[in-house]
Amino acid sequence: MIAGEATGPLHAPPHTFQAKADVPGLDPLLIRDYPNFNTAIPDQYRYQIFKQQFTKWQENDNLPNLTIMTLGDDHTSGSSANDPTPRAQVADNDLALGKIVDDISHSKYWKDSAIFVTEDDSQAGTDHVDGHRTTGYVISPWTKTGGVDSQYYTQVNMVRTIEQILGLPPMNQMDLAAAPMTSLFSTRPNFAPYDVIANKIPLDEMNPGSLPSGSPPPVAPALCSSAAPSAAMTSTAPAVNAYRSDETDYQAGDTYGAAHNGCVEVDVTKRVGENNKPGTFQPGWPANVTLRDGAREETLDWSELILSTKMNDPAVPWHRSGEWLTLPDVTASGSSVVSSGTAQVNPDIKATLTTSPVPGQPVIKETLQLHNAGSSDFNGYFQYLLDPDSVGDTAILPGVSGTNKGFVTSGWTKNYVYDGLTTSIYSPAQGIAWDPDNKPTGIMSGG
Repeated sequence: MIAGEATGPLHAPPHTFQAKADVPGLDPLLIRDYPNFNTAIPDQYRYQIFKQQFTKWQENDNLPNLTIMTLGDDHTSGSSANDPTPRAQVADNDLALGKIVDDISHSKYWKDSAIFVTEDDSQAGTDHVDGHRTTGYVISPWTKTGGVDSQYYTQVNMVRTIEQILGLPPMNQMDLAAAPMTSLFSTRPNFAPYDVIANKIPLDEMNPGSLPSGSPPPVAPALCSSAAPSAAMTSTAPAVNAYRSDETDYQAGDTYGAAHNGCVEVDVTKRVGENNKPGTFQPGWPANVTLRDGAREETLDWSELILSTKMNDPAVPWHRSGEWLTLPDVTASGSSVVSSGTAQVNPDIKATLTTSPVPGQPVIKETLQLHNAGSSDFNGYFQYLLDPDSVGDTAILPGVSGTNKGFVTSGWTKNYVYDGLTTSIYSPAQGIAWDPDNKPTGIMSGG
């Protein structure tokens, strides 16, 4: 599949990705099946999606005047095991671009086409001129074939050139002031098509440590032992391998609650911090959930416990100050860590959270009790958010996902959120299960 040589249906079925745009005017113009940035998806797949759509445009004679697309595999996955080598991913990127140019240059639209190619930023380091330079290409019968222009251009110059070709007015002062790249073009066209050049580097050349070709996705299960669950208050640094060093929620001298069994450990911190800073938004919340195996990889950075009069606020999905459960009284009780406090939205509501490892399983169970000590009823919703620390993991709402529909209030078919690598959602929740008797009102499988 990675080599782009497989025949038959596409390896990731269409309708898997369902792209969305935040700009309302752009959203209906998207090709929904075209994947977003994800270096686990070869650019050969993106080319196949383009080819399908370009064929339809030719058949219906309705090619848009402007098409914008991304090919992101030249970003590479670095030296990560079970990913292609950087040079293989760059070759994948080059080959996909070559195939796109081949298709367009052999079509009836070639005589009126111009293809602009550049990177979103320069990351290759300083060259003999400057550290900000990157490559740009203009491919058309109307360009000076094989020419190199070393004038100072920016991406805005490229945008202005496209606007000039399409007869569009400038969008703002930046492109109004930018000069079009007229020196690249010629009045004597060369209509010869481009024939794609085969890659010399195998696209399935894998990084060291990768599994053999055809192996199932790697799985790193917890090395569970039969150790009984236990809990204690401690100031000893937890054995956790944080995804990023600034996401370790323990700081020297902190006292926190640690609950674990032979498979998994969860730390409940009193430290108050922000995203990507030590601690959680409020005290008494779980952080640093870690498998007790050799890797000790942190799979949860922090959680967020919310009590609100609203079920969901799409404009403010997280960092909900004023709606948090503040649980500063953290103690160890038996095999659990117990956190107690009040609700910010209504201090009459007393909250107790019990965090417990499930015997013999790499699972943490949370039990929340809310008690209204006031004289007035409270109507609202409890919300629990998790911030994972492994960007490769994805969450699936059974019966709903395949695409990330954001917040949903119906449609799921099982009482869990699945943790696996079968969707393109970027940074979603880890595996979550809930008691069937307390089926949630709404679920969101976003980051």
